[in-house]
Amino acid sequence: MLSDPLSTPARLLEVAHVAHRLSISPGQVRKLIRALALPAIRFGTRYRVDPKDLERFIEAHRITTLQQQIEIKAQTIDASFPGVRPRGPSRAPTNQPTPVGTPTRRRRDRRGPVALEEKRA
Repeated sequence: MLSDPLSTPARLLEVAHVAHRLSISPGQVRKLIRALALPAIRFGTRYRVDPKDLERFIEAHRITTLQQQIEIKAQTIDASFPGVRPRGPSRAPTNQPTPVGTPTRRRRDRRGPVALEEKRA
């Protein structure tokens, strides 16, 4: 005899339980639900989340490599500051010494004009 699927429903999770599971605040869970990032069921003013949907959400947001973490961080920064580009050249460290005579910083002279101070060897 087959069991009726309605007789053994999966227990739906409250927002507080989902927040505890994800280690975020209940308000953040509600934001995810309103943004349609996390599927939920609404009962009046309360939300409930199916455990299967929560597991799918967690798997979809799992980061496995350092490169993926860097890409996610870059996307977050780009989304936070649209239209803003980083200033100047890359600040990546180099193993080459700075050539003598290269301006290193700006310094205001006592006499008023801005003068470039040259790096001394």
